[in-house]
Amino acid sequence: AWGVYREWAKQAGVTRLDLRSCDDLAAAVDDYCSFDSAPVREFTAASQINGGDFTVTFWVKPSSQQSPDPLTKRFEPSLGFLASLSPPRHNLIVGRFDNASAGGEAVVMDGCDASWTSSVSFPQMPSDAWSLISISRSNAKGVTTLVVSGASVSEQSEAAHGVCPFEAAALFQALEFDRPLLISPITLVPEALPVGKMQDLFYASRKHMAYRTGPAVPRAQTITPKVDIEKADYGQRTMLLSAPVVWQSRRLPTTDCKTKLSGTFIKEQHAKATESFCTGQFSCPSGIEQQPETTLACPAGIAETWPGLDLEAFALSGQLGYGDFLFSIVESPFLLREGQVVPTSDFIDSMTSFVKVFLVFYAPRVGITSLLTVNADFMDDQEVTMKVKLGHFSVLEGNSLLLYTVIQSSCIFLILLMFIDTIFKIRHEYANCKPDPSVPGSTWTFPEASMIFSELTDVLNTAIISQYVFQQIPRRYTSADVAQEIVSGITSIDWASDSLSLIGRKTAYFDQIKSIISLQEEEDGLAVFANMILLVSMLRVVQATNLHPRLGILTGTVSHALDDLFHFVLLVIIVSCCFAAIGVWRFGVERDDFKDFTTTVLTSVTMLMGELPSNWTQTLELALFVEIYIVVVFFLVQNFLLAIIVEAYMTVRAEYVRMQTEQSFPTDAVACFRTSVQIFWYRWPMPGKVAEALEPWNARVSIGFDDLQRTGIFTNGGDKIGKFLQFYKKYDFLEPPRVANRMPIKEGQEVVEEIEKRVAYLFGKAPQTLRGEARVASKLFKKRRMLQKSTSDLAPGSFKWAAARARLSSFEDHELGVGRTASGDYKL
Repeated sequence: AWGVYREWAKQAGVTRLDLRSCDDLAAAVDDYCSFDSAPVREFTAASQINGGDFTVTFWVKPSSQQSPDPLTKRFEPSLGFLASLSPPRHNLIVGRFDNASAGGEAVVMDGCDASWTSSVSFPQMPSDAWSLISISRSNAKGVTTLVVSGASVSEQSEAAHGVCPFEAAALFQALEFDRPLLISPITLVPEALPVGKMQDLFYASRKHMAYRTGPAVPRAQTITPKVDIEKADYGQRTMLLSAPVVWQSRRLPTTDCKTKLSGTFIKEQHAKATESFCTGQFSCPSGIEQQPETTLACPAGIAETWPGLDLEAFALSGQLGYGDFLFSIVESPFLLREGQVVPTSDFIDSMTSFVKVFLVFYAPRVGITSLLTVNADFMDDQEVTMKVKLGHFSVLEGNSLLLYTVIQSSCIFLILLMFIDTIFKIRHEYANCKPDPSVPGSTWTFPEASMIFSELTDVLNTAIISQYVFQQIPRRYTSADVAQEIVSGITSIDWASDSLSLIGRKTAYFDQIKSIISLQEEEDGLAVFANMILLVSMLRVVQATNLHPRLGILTGTVSHALDDLFHFVLLVIIVSCCFAAIGVWRFGVERDDFKDFTTTVLTSVTMLMGELPSNWTQTLELALFVEIYIVVVFFLVQNFLLAIIVEAYMTVRAEYVRMQTEQSFPTDAVACFRTSVQIFWYRWPMPGKVAEALEPWNARVSIGFDDLQRTGIFTNGGDKIGKFLQFYKKYDFLEPPRVANRMPIKEGQEVVEEIEKRVAYLFGKAPQTLRGEARVASKLFKKRRMLQKSTSDLAPGSFKWAAARARLSSFEDHELGVGRTASGDYKL
């Protein structure tokens, strides 16, 4: 036996293991390879009862690049069934020997007669598929039969010879291989099966074995850590609360495509397919000829049923779809559903609308439940679009909840104050806009746009902040209960339960996932609501900067340039649309950054910021397109915008430079605070009341002690008025003007307009407008033409002619305000 084995090991290229060394033997044993000797002992005992007949069947397949022979590059496995380890003795050996044919041979050895052997050759085995090796021995007939993959049959007949094992208790006690390979569980039959039975074993398991891939690496290697693990004093900040879930929405297959040509093409291809494959001895399912969408189809409406993977439809976020565990789809190439083997590669196909993967995390340290969502949209005409979204649901308890309540209560109080202030402002503006009964001819006036914007913003802020706060407070108080219900609902599912079916457990699990998704959608809605509040508040803060000329430079510039900016935006939209249309039409089929109108507009915006498309000089047309865009948009249109802003800024700056009362913002802020203190201490009237009392005196160039006393608003003694005058006397812009610089000298029409305004104010009438002046002038010139006509009808030199001429000259001098030229003619 030793000599036979040494010869076999030498010919097979096996590096012999010294089985006498306990250390080498222990190192060679695979602790993660299952081997139970009890079935082998039962099989051996039954075989001895049947006269020593037996059949051994097993599948083999290469597992790696080291499986083929390094010299021949063919898969030639060598397998020894060891009856004993020391000395090494075999009742059965499979391998390639020098006297074997192309593939190898199986050798049966007799434990009673060491010189007797029976060998059967087998052909070359495939290097990419499973091969079934069946070895049968009949002692009574003296026949050893070998069947490989149900097709190759080899027999060796001889005189009847009883084969006895080296060890009476077991035909073999260990297996020894010469190179890496995959081997199935070994089938042991205590009788010599005929060739037909062995072929049936192959055909019965052939389809099932095609799905079996086996481990890519040995079990011992998979559990060996590839990264050094160090002891951590603190646990993880977060943990995966549940198994990831993959969910998809599907479309119905149809031949009604966007174009008639597509539908006709699908039907023609289906007809060719059925004609080629559904003829002769090959039969197709009934009615398949009338279902062209089974070959090729276009997506239609949402599919409410789907037989694939035997999944039941359920709704997520209002959409119907099908879900399963992610590891079931990713880690297993096939699943057994309802007795059918289904490949998981069919989970996503051309009818998949979009796929979502949900991962739920929980961070015990901070009490936050997180939902990670990966979205893949397969219905995009260009490519599959991917989006990743991470949402959180936090729990508030104890001091955090108390602090949150205090902050929200303060927010409610401030909202109430803002609402009251807004009501008073609206009432004040209403009083200013309505007609004044004391002024004849007064009409309704329209408030300024800035005032309307500020009041509307305040009203909107009050409404949306109140809505947000009153929604968030009860949610925060119940957040702990909601989180506990979700976490315990997932962790309490008994996956090993015998009373609850797998479908029932999955349904309970998906119900919790749906609850988390619904909760996260509510949080996302409130987050959008809060973002809108912040944007509106930011606009209100920016608009409030116009309380001071220096701070209001932004709002003042935008206000002055609003009309020009509106027309500039129209110009930009027209130019951008033109460039986007050209880019999509010419470069959309070649470049992803011009694939559609929206993407091209975004590309144009990045070009406006100075980032040019990649490889934009690869074609002359693209380079010309980019250069024209740079010239038109970057150099011209962008500089137009700068010119508009600069012009508006200079206008605003000139206004506050001319303003006599303007100071820096810190100086004015300190002055306002000091004024408030003085008003409270000396009980002066409010500044608005003083301005209202002095407003009719706009013709006065200075106001003194007596003037303020006559107003009657200072009711607490003359010393208060003196303090008032002393306080405001320090401001240079309130000093009484001197005679020399009382007012700028005005001439001509400016003097007339100033006098008209003052007279109109004294009589309680509105100043004359340009249209009114034109109407009066028209009447005067009409009267002048009548006087000229009456003069021309009289005889020159007569008394009546002289009187009419005198009346015309007096009218022209006094009513029309004309003067004589050097030649004596009248000139207006």
